[in-house]
Amino acid sequence: MNPADLDAETFAADEYNKKFKRINIIFKSKSNNREESDNSSSVQSISKRKFKLPLLELKKFGGEIKDWLPFWGQFSKIDSDPNIDEADKLQYLIQATLPSTRARELVESFPPSKENYHKAIDSLKSRFGQDDLLVEFYVRELLKLTISMNSRDQKVKLPTF
Repeated sequence: MNPADLDAETFAADEYNKKFKRINIIFKSKSNNREESDNSSSVQSISKRKFKLPLLELKKFGGEIKDWLPFWGQFSKIDSDPNIDEADKLQYLIQATLPSTRARELVESFPPSKENYHKAIDSLKSRFGQDDLLVEFYVRELLKLTISMNSRDQKVKLPTF
């Protein structure tokens, strides 16, 4: 290769490197702008809440039908959280039951593993969370309330539809 051709090749390679560096700088600045806008939107969503909520204590369930709905209303948030491993969910479930109760015995009858979490939940639901049993329980509670009010000679006005 003669010196003139070598100089031309070197010049072309230098120009190519300069263009590459310019494009690389533009690309990096665009990607940094995108990251900054993503970060600013997450900072905005975090900064909207200017107070810290206290930690919630899990309601303890002992196996009484009247306690099922408040318990499940709270525990279902753990149950539906995809970021919590099933083995951890089972430990939370054990902690959320009262010791030496039917509910704790039922949950502890399953060996602690992530495969058994859904089995334990299904067993709890089938034993304590049946809709017909819950409806029957609450209807009886309402009847007890109306009977006790009637026994005190108070008239109960029921709404008409």
